[in-house]
Amino acid sequence: MLCATGFPAEDHTSLKEERDALLAYLTRYEQEFPSAVAHPRYALFKIELEAAFEAAESGTSGATRLFQIAADRFDETSRPPPVGPDFVASPSGITKA
Repeated sequence: MLCATGFPAEDHTSLKEERDALLAYLTRYEQEFPSAVAHPRYALFKIELEAAFEAAESGTSGATRLFQIAADRFDETSRPPPVGPDFVASPSGITKA
């Protein structure tokens, strides 16, 4: 997808064809890996992916970067979700769980 704004002619594809193929793949992925889909970052990945496709369709120069951000977010779904702090310290140094 990194060349989404201009696929080489020898690839015989288009942005729409690639989008449709990726969305079909994600549908299968969501069925096979429900735990990854439940990850809080997966919803963010889908939003960022849609933004990347919209940017590519409109010819925005930052589309490639948006696809990379979405890909990085997808990679984050294979790691445990971030957790909050175990304790909070006040300015005086007193901690609370």
